[in-house]
This record gives sequence, C-alpha cells and structure tokens, in this order.
Amino acid sequence: MNTFFKLLFILLFSASPLFGKNKIDGVWHASFTVMGQAMLLDLTVKPGAKEAFISNPEMEMAQQIPCADVLLKKNNFSFKIPFIGLSFKGKYFPKGDSIVGSMDQNGITWEVHFYRTVQQKNKVKRPQTPKEPFPYEVQEVSFQNPKDNVQIFGTFTYPINKESNYPIVFLASGSGPQDRNCTLLGHQSFLLIADQLARAGIATFRFDDRGAGESKANYSLASLSDFVSDLTVSIDYFAQDDQFKQHKFGLLGHSEGGMHIMSAFKQSNHPIDFMIFLAACGVSGKEVLIQQQYEMPLAEGLSEEIALWNKALFQGLSERVLAESDLVKCEFNLIAFLKEMYAKAPTGAISDAMNEDSFIANNAAFLNNKWGREFLSFEPASYLKEMNVPMLALFGSKDMQVNPLINSNGFKNALSPQQLANSTIKILPNLNHLFQQCTVCSFKEYGDLEETMAPVLFEEIIPFILRQ
Repeated sequence: MNTFFKLLFILLFSASPLFGKNKIDGVWHASFTVMGQAMLLDLTVKPGAKEAFISNPEMEMAQQIPCADVLLKKNNFSFKIPFIGLSFKGKYFPKGDSIVGSMDQNGITWEVHFYRTVQQKNKVKRPQTPKEPFPYEVQEVSFQNPKDNVQIFGTFTYPINKESNYPIVFLASGSGPQDRNCTLLGHQSFLLIADQLARAGIATFRFDDRGAGESKANYSLASLSDFVSDLTVSIDYFAQDDQFKQHKFGLLGHSEGGMHIMSAFKQSNHPIDFMIFLAACGVSGKEVLIQQQYEMPLAEGLSEEIALWNKALFQGLSERVLAESDLVKCEFNLIAFLKEMYAKAPTGAISDAMNEDSFIANNAAFLNNKWGREFLSFEPASYLKEMNVPMLALFGSKDMQVNPLINSNGFKNALSPQQLANSTIKILPNLNHLFQQCTVCSFKEYGDLEETMAPVLFEEIIPFILRQ
C-alpha cells in the first residue's frame, strides 16, 4: 500500500524579476532530492520579506503558491504552507547570497539550499531500470471497458518466440494512482517485473490505473470494484484472441492489488491458472490500515504515544465510515471526530505547518467514498478459500505497511490443507513493502534506496510460474 503523504511534487510555475543585490527579496532557486524524487523549486520573496511564493520552474503557465507566516528576523528566514503541511526554516547569508535550511512535511525533513543562480536538477540512480535494446517484444495495447466506457492503456511484453505457449501474467498495482510501470519515488517496479519475466520467457500485461499515465478517467471517482473491472476486462481481451487459447493465465497483485486479483479470479470469464501475491492483505482492509498506521510512525522513529494516537485516529475514521453510508452525514461525524483528535494530538504527531482546518481537510475525505468502504470491508478469506489453483504469497520481513506475520497468517488460516499443499507462503528477510533490501526500513527510505526490487524476489516468482 501506499502512504498517504501529500508531497510537494504538485508545485507550479514561477516567474519574477530579481531585486537588489544582497537583499533577500527576489527570486531564489533550489535543487534537491527528497525520498528519491529530484526536484527544482523557486522561491520568490517580495520586498520587505512579508510575502513569499514557491513554484516549480519545470511547469509552464502555472500559478505561484503563496506562503504563510513569512518571517525574516536576524537573518533567520521561515515560512509555511498549511494546506500541504509544509514548513521551511533556514538562514539567509547576504555575503554568500544563499538561504540554507530544511523543509519539513508531515515528519519528512530534507535539506534545501536556495541560490540566486538557476540550479540543475539532481540525477537519481536507479541501476535496475531496464534499458533498450530489449531481448523481447514490447507492444502498446488499448481497449475499452464497456461497463463505463473507460479506455484502458497498457503494455504487453512477451518473449520473441511467438510460437511458444508462454504464460501470461496480468499485473495489478497497489493503492493510489499508478501508471503501468508502477512509478513511485523514481522506481518503476512493474517495468522491472515485466523485464525480468520476459527474459525468462514469461509474458506480462500491465496497464495504467484510471487517471494515471495515458488514462483520461477520473481517479478520484474510481472505486476498488472499478479497478477490478478494468483487470477482468483486460483478461477477457487477451482470452478472446485465438492465438492465446493454449496459454496459461496468471495474476500478480502488489499490496491493494492483491484484493484486485482475488476479486478478478472470482469474476473472470476465463480460467486463471495461478496466483501471485506480493505484500497482499491476508486480513480485512480495516485491520491492515489500522495496524499500518501504528507501525509506520514507529518505523519513522516517532514515539509510542504518537503511534497509538495515529492508530486511534484511523480506527476512529474507519469505524465511522463503515457505520454511516450517507456521505454528508458521515462527513459531519468525521469532522467532529477529527476536531477531537486534533485537540488531543501529542507533540510531534501533526506537522507544525498544519492547522486544524488543513488537518481536517487532509483526512475527512480519504475513506468517505466508495473506494474507502470497499477497501475497509474487504475480507480476503472469503475469496482465498475458493481458489483451487497454485498460489505464491510473498511478504517482506521489514514491511511496516502490510504486517508480514499478521497477513501471512491470514493466508494460512484461510486456506484448506489441500490448498496449502499447493501453495507457497514465504516471508523474505530484510525486505520492505516494495521488496527492497532496506537499512532503516521506513517509508522515507523507499526513494533513498537505489535498488528497485531485490533479486531474491525473482528467484521465487520465476521458478513458480515456470512450474505451472
């Protein structure tokens, strides 16, 4: 699953004249890397240093974002942007013509140095990202989901030997709007999976989530059942092609994608021959979310008090969303609850830049929608017990988003002895939620790690598929 930080990557365009030399007013430029994302940022300080704006120079024709609480005192300079929980604190050096400090957003802190001169964007190392030429075929595919006329855009990667009955694996991504490559923090995990499987003689189809990549659909209106529908339509598209009639079909889902493939297995008009689960939920979505929101603060080095408050926050949100289906009534209940939780938040639980209004705005709508209710109420056991095909379920021992022990046991408890004999359920040592070999093993570290996915993952997946 994905964490729900609203990072600074949406920033917009900047254009302003420079002002006097050795004065803080004017345009400043910064280049930095945060969580594996290389970014450029412009800061415009108005004369008197009472107003400031930030913007992304890479975006054209976009507005500047106003800063709040802009303060310059004895060369100490700071500002906040409450609606995204962002703050900056630094020191202005007139002689060096720089502003040196750090930004913080929801507990994520990184260094930012502003200069008068335009900065070059940092380069992020991703050595596993596949590069052409490829020893396999790559085909862009597009078709329509007739259920709601949504166009699906994806990539079919397959071995060069077209005459062989190679297996075809359909990939389902986790929470959040993901493109077909599952691009996250500079990593492209599904692109890597497609590459590694194709080199082993296995085909894959991966596609853009609604509202991501080439998709023109609205992600905010999409439900979990919509994502499942897109997956089942994809299976049907290939199944109706005569050239694939002798090919075995398998499904692979990461995180929430595990829910998608469980549902698709049940709904598909074409038989599925094998299933692969990566860090998938083995217990209800509600249980996974609440446990995740306790473990994540601890992994980030925060206190037990903050972790328990965060757990209570998401438990309260989940319970209220499931108890009231009317969106308006539910929103009223959520706002009252969020005000209560804001008032009792321990020091350090909420970013200093986030006020009560922005705290409520960031949390009230997260689960109060069709997707949220479907996710929270999803019970994997009811799907797993009906699967009579080989299954591979892998978890990372350092995963703090989908607890490996709780969820692997969820799989084991749901499956019959006969199913277990035909399945492999493993916890891979020292891997995080993205199956990277980790050191700190926190959410913040995902983008800092150069590795996209550990080789040991493919040592499990590829032989499993080829045995089917």
